[in-house]
Amino acid sequence: MAHLHAQQKEYIYKNFTQEEGLPSNEIYCAFEDSKHYLWIGTDNGVVRYNGNKFQQYNLPDNVIFQIREDSKGRVWFFSHTGKLSYFENEKVFPFKYNKILAKHIKNLHIKDAYVDSSGTISINSAIDSSYVINASGAVKGFGNSNTPSQSFFKIDVKENRRCFTQVIKNCVGSSDTIFVSVSNRNKNTQYTIPINHNSSSYYGSICTENGDIYFFYGRILIEFLKNGEYKIRQMPYQVLCLKFYNNTLWTGMLKGGVQLFTEGLLPTKQKILLAGSSVSCIESDYENGLWLSTIEKGLYYIKNKQIKQVILNDSQPVKVSRVYNYKDSFLLYANTKGIYKWQDEKSSSVFPVDNTNISGIMVSKNKTLICTGGFDFFVKSFRGTGNGFKNFACFNGQTKETVLIGDSFLCSSSTLYVWAEVSDFFRSSSPPFPYFNSVTARKRLSYKSVTLFADSKNNLWGGGNDGLYISHPPYDTMTKVETTDILISKGITHIAQFANGILCAGLRFGGVVLLNDSNVIVNISEKNGLLSDKVNYLLPVKNQLWAATIKGVSVIKFTSFKPVQYSIINIDKNDGFYNLIISQLTQYKNNIVAATNNGMYIFENPDSIIAHGQYSIPFYVNSINSYLGDTSNIDNITLPYSKNRLVIKYDAISFNSYENITYLYRFDHGDTVWHSTTNNELILENTQPGTYILSIKAVIETQNRQSQIKQFTFIIQKPWWQNNWLRLLTVLAISFSVYLVVRRRVKKIKAEEKRKTDLNAKLTELEQTALRSQMNPHFIFNCLTSIQQLIISGNKVDANEYLVKFSRLIRKTLDMSARPFISIAEETKYLEEYLFLEQLRLSGRFDFSITADDSINTNTTFIPNMMIQPVVENCVRHGIKSLNKTMGIITVNFKANKNSITCTITDNGVGRNSISTQNRNTFTEHKSYGMNILRRRLETFSEFRVDESGMEINDLYDNNGLPSGTEVILHLPYKNNV
Repeated sequence: MAHLHAQQKEYIYKNFTQEEGLPSNEIYCAFEDSKHYLWIGTDNGVVRYNGNKFQQYNLPDNVIFQIREDSKGRVWFFSHTGKLSYFENEKVFPFKYNKILAKHIKNLHIKDAYVDSSGTISINSAIDSSYVINASGAVKGFGNSNTPSQSFFKIDVKENRRCFTQVIKNCVGSSDTIFVSVSNRNKNTQYTIPINHNSSSYYGSICTENGDIYFFYGRILIEFLKNGEYKIRQMPYQVLCLKFYNNTLWTGMLKGGVQLFTEGLLPTKQKILLAGSSVSCIESDYENGLWLSTIEKGLYYIKNKQIKQVILNDSQPVKVSRVYNYKDSFLLYANTKGIYKWQDEKSSSVFPVDNTNISGIMVSKNKTLICTGGFDFFVKSFRGTGNGFKNFACFNGQTKETVLIGDSFLCSSSTLYVWAEVSDFFRSSSPPFPYFNSVTARKRLSYKSVTLFADSKNNLWGGGNDGLYISHPPYDTMTKVETTDILISKGITHIAQFANGILCAGLRFGGVVLLNDSNVIVNISEKNGLLSDKVNYLLPVKNQLWAATIKGVSVIKFTSFKPVQYSIINIDKNDGFYNLIISQLTQYKNNIVAATNNGMYIFENPDSIIAHGQYSIPFYVNSINSYLGDTSNIDNITLPYSKNRLVIKYDAISFNSYENITYLYRFDHGDTVWHSTTNNELILENTQPGTYILSIKAVIETQNRQSQIKQFTFIIQKPWWQNNWLRLLTVLAISFSVYLVVRRRVKKIKAEEKRKTDLNAKLTELEQTALRSQMNPHFIFNCLTSIQQLIISGNKVDANEYLVKFSRLIRKTLDMSARPFISIAEETKYLEEYLFLEQLRLSGRFDFSITADDSINTNTTFIPNMMIQPVVENCVRHGIKSLNKTMGIITVNFKANKNSITCTITDNGVGRNSISTQNRNTFTEHKSYGMNILRRRLETFSEFRVDESGMEINDLYDNNGLPSGTEVILHLPYKNNV
């Protein structure tokens, strides 16, 4: 018989005491008002809590037994001595009839109070009379009589199902009958309840949404059904308070903690909460949290009663490494002491062994319980399977992830992954249960894996620190999936699959990715709302993906997969699930179970938990202070320019996420961007004159929550010196003065600009002339060199003819040098004469052609002179001259562009790449001199567009890849007249 453990789910509390700001640990009541502030009444004053700090208020009497709110939103405080006060517009006011009331009250011990819409106040005392104070201050008392054998109570159900309970007669000692009169919606019901009881000063009642009423008196708990029936339960301790919450009755007791009941006063399986404490009040807040006030230990807060922690033997929680759901019948979970079975909120030991590091639990088809991980078998021996399992099998290999496919068993470790059959376990009899390790496995493949996953087609996916792997049956190899997505290469921590076949992978540093085969569909990370980019585990549940991160759980709700559309709801410490290391998530009986380093957590009714995003954040502007004082009740305010300082104080309320609240504000005065701040105060000063509408709101980005927008209009008046008539006169005077000054200045500037323009034009012309002057000697030197060669060769006739034509070309060169621009027709004649000279010198070894597009009027289109001749000269001397058996051809073509003339000079010479190294150096030196002059000349034409002026040199090749000439393209500026 397996050993049973007293293990059950525990609520997760946060305890507030004087150390957190409460005035006392002795608390009598807690009350959430219509604005959702939480008020706490103690024996040393009352405080208001917004989720961040406790703000204390001074009252006429600081021992507060009850707190109520009237129809006007005023919060009333009922004190020990009967001195009343109320809170309105951020201030406390004493009740104006306190002196009258003091004359009537002697020994008041308030048990209940109520303020109706007319302002009439009803007070009920356990030891004194009950009182009614009307709006004019008239006090009427109703004495409570003490009888030896009867207890008579009256319950009035007021607005919003608020019950006001009065004791009419209170028994002395013991009694055998309780009489209760219930008035609910003009229906009066009388109950005579025969039950032995003792007199008590503790009584009260509540009304549920369906009209049932719960009443307590001393240790008696009664449920009045709306059909007239009732049920009774004797409690172990005197009852102090009741709260009906989520179909469960929470009962606070004197020195007895809280006991929970279902309808019909049937106790739940939940054990007593806060055992030994006197729970005086139970209140819920708008975020579904519960507040339990105690008389001894301060205030307890349950952030989310649907998140519970499993505690073993009331000890400290220990790490749970793995959880396995067996057919929704029970859970198997592993910690450092072995494997346990969780069923009906009780735990039993299955495999007790110390110093374990279990990484996998599963059950095969023949009900063999398989356990993988690292074990110390010398601590304890196996005590037998039991618990419905036929066999127990253990694999000791320091595994990280385990997969069971049919009867095939696969697991991964830091160095390899192994494959075996379930039957392989039973080849060994030592230890005293089937056991083997990686040495005896059928297959061992070297593969460093972090996680393994078998998809719906029994393909085995592996995730490692270096990427994604896949293996197909019979799983002989693990092949790395090639992908260009850098996210995959950063490491994969877990792999899972949706019912529609889409894979999802958790990344070490990149959040979550969805995969179609190996293609990434979408990446979801912190920038999209994920709690953290470091993901440990993934659990697909229908259209949801539960992602366990290092900061909590992010639930990704997909509304569509094609295209991918989703929203994210985060569950973390703000929901009572504090930062934990989560090993695994699994689904169990429509709940979600988390295995963590702090034990096992159960998320009950998870759809309700992740619905917290529906709650709007309560947000209030508490004060707007200016030189006029507090103007918070005014929607708009007008301020003079000299006194325009505004201090706006505001507050948002959140009990589970206050530290994540951010305030956003903006002005509609040309401002469309929301500005962010975490301060509860906004100071506006030195504001320019104008009308402004200030918008403020509170947001909690991690929960996709925000408040309503609060708007406030304020007007800053203009200063006296900005009045229109004064401004007009000033503008006219200044304008006339400026006109005179500007007029004189413009004349001076124009004269100076004309002088600069003329000077720049002259400088430009001089620079062009200088460059042309450099070009002319260059050209003359080349021609004289040609004549010299003819004379040396003895060809006096050709030399004489060459000299005559050269002298004519020199005269034309000198004539054109005086002009910066010449027509294309003149340039064409000049080039023809020059090339004719070169033909004479080379004995007709080349021919040439000079053409222009029909769109160009060569007589009226002017280009810079001496720009083309140096290029043509290079074609002759370094391209055509070196040809042996081929007739040289030089072509010059002029083409018109939008802002330039393109001149293309082409030769079929030997090309630059065929020149010897020595000649190439000479050629480069010679060519660079002429070409540099050309470039410098083009740069000086600043009046033309630079991007359409320039020079290109291209090498030409024949079909065999051999050099076949050179092409030079000049982009020249031009003029249509000079």
